[in-house]
Amino acid sequence: MVKYIVQRGDTLGNIAVKYDTTVSEIIRANGIKNPNMIYPGQVLRIPSKHYEDAKEHKHMMHHHMDKSKYW
Repeated sequence: MVKYIVQRGDTLGNIAVKYDTTVSEIIRANGIKNPNMIYPGQVLRIPSKHYEDAKEHKHMMHHHMDKSKYW
């Protein structure tokens, strides 16, 4: 999950494209009642598979590095 601060001119659609997710996923993750009413400065949680993959990769690399101390 990525935290994103809404900027002036943002729409849920362009945020979804930027993070390779869907408007529906963003709405669901944030409990948004009216998707046309987001505002600059609002913090949104953005479900993003790419971010999760990067976090998992970093965790695996850290774990691998820790194991190497014992060889």
